[in-house]
Amino acid sequence: MNHVLSLILSFLLFTFITNLPSNNAAPSFGDVVDTDGNTLTQDNTYIISPANSSAYSGGITLGKATNSKCPLNVIQNNHEQGIPVKFTIPESPYSDILTFDYLEIEFTNKPDCAESSKWFVFVDNTTQLKYVGIGGPENYHGVEIIDGKFLIIEYLSESSYSLVFCFETTGEWAPVGLKEFNSEEGTSRLVLMLVDDFRVKFVKDAPLNSVVGDKISNMR
Repeated sequence: MNHVLSLILSFLLFTFITNLPSNNAAPSFGDVVDTDGNTLTQDNTYIISPANSSAYSGGITLGKATNSKCPLNVIQNNHEQGIPVKFTIPESPYSDILTFDYLEIEFTNKPDCAESSKWFVFVDNTTQLKYVGIGGPENYHGVEIIDGKFLIIEYLSESSYSLVFCFETTGEWAPVGLKEFNSEEGTSRLVLMLVDDFRVKFVKDAPLNSVVGDKISNMR
């Protein structure tokens, strides 16, 4: 299947799906670009940051939002640049990332206590909210894991993007939003929302991996 055909099928899929991520969405089909105007690729890594820097200043990183000794929760921290991520389109021979591509997202660095750095969605047993985290079965005993993939959607009116999660069992979509966790530390957890979403931008990773790696190692 070539890239053009894949894009057409994505458009047809969108036509038949009625539960859009947000009532304010103006979806556009095409390349996902970084802050330099270059297309995101599977070969590069990126920092995910808030599109509205006046509201939030920090990027997406990891933190401890529960009693876990391991930082397994994907969070937005106002005081940190963020950890680079890699986007993968399963079984795709094409490098470029398009809007509405089904994606796997994973951090380029992870704490030793986590089985995997790949993003997934799990159900919090206390709140029943669906949060984004990393790790594996060893890290989530008795916790429901939601199967699915992530997508990126563009909003023309604000030249920004939103992350969306597609449930594998139903094909329904849910936007990824923020739920404040610690106001003093300026952190919020990434969570699936009913309507509101989290507008983001993608910054090509600068050569800071060694610094980020040291920071993650200190979180063990």
